[in-house]
Amino acid sequence: MSPGWRVNVGSRGGKILGDDSGFLKMLFHHKTRRLLDMQTICTGATELVQIGQTVLGMGGGLDYFMSIISNYPILTECYRVAAFDAYNKLNA
Repeated sequence: MSPGWRVNVGSRGGKILGDDSGFLKMLFHHKTRRLLDMQTICTGATELVQIGQTVLGMGGGLDYFMSIISNYPILTECYRVAAFDAYNKLNA
């Protein structure tokens, strides 16, 4: 992995559907906090991946995911959880 890249993983959304496995992984640049890549494997992945694709295409990143407000529980909450996980790791 190239210097300056950090991988951060977080997921909660699958529990809503009764799943006990799956993940959402987002890759952020540690200085710019820009989203570089994202992957998800879970029930509802086709619904989740388009959010990451949109933010990636707009050049968005960690700050966007930390600021979103969504209903709870909802599958997209895993983005916010993963973003806070990334934030904590970047500031450790």
